[in-house]
Amino acid sequence: MKQSRMEIYLRYLVIILSVVAVVQSSLKSDWVSVASAGLTILFLLLPPLLEKLLKIKLPLSFRWIYLGFIFASMYLGETLSFFYRIMFWDVILHTASAMMLANIAFLLLYVLNRNSKIDRLLSPLCAAIFVFSAPVALGAVWELFEYAADLIFGVNMIKAIAPGDASRFYNYKLGFLNSLHDLLMDAIGALIIALAVYMHMKSGGRKLRLMAYLKDSFIDSNPNLFADKT
Repeated sequence: MKQSRMEIYLRYLVIILSVVAVVQSSLKSDWVSVASAGLTILFLLLPPLLEKLLKIKLPLSFRWIYLGFIFASMYLGETLSFFYRIMFWDVILHTASAMMLANIAFLLLYVLNRNSKIDRLLSPLCAAIFVFSAPVALGAVWELFEYAADLIFGVNMIKAIAPGDASRFYNYKLGFLNSLHDLLMDAIGALIIALAVYMHMKSGGRKLRLMAYLKDSFIDSNPNLFADKT
């Protein structure tokens, strides 16, 4: 329970920091930072809302990972501009996001089939292909969203405007290369987890016990989602 309360305290601490960032950025008419801080608040409120709407329970380890990722990507990366200040920040987070989404795809194999032992029935190769494809596809959709946001709201989500460029020249080549680089990092992160899933399932769960821990903690928290557990 202490850990659960700590997670709640940290979540609302980041929300408070984001609210402060919204106010400060509004006074400066920095609407890009306002949008980034607003999205941070929205993403931090999503887990408890999804738990109520979808009637699922997210294990504490999942919530910690999600909280850390949103803090690093949305608050530090976008609101405090770590994407521009720290080299490789974007690379690390794109790879980490793909790995997180690939783990979710791995769990979806169990949820969609409503079978906690589906890993004994599925081909390890087919499972690995699904786990790889899902985050790469979502990464492509996200890049389209970033481009649309740039066109509609005049922001710089695909980093087509060079840092410090007062003219705000929108360099399509720079944005295109950035998007391709992001998709490459997505593919690398997804591939790491896809290989882990393949090895785990091929060995009958004897290798890479971390995959078994992630699966078992989710299944144990949500027995109502699985026909063989009810």
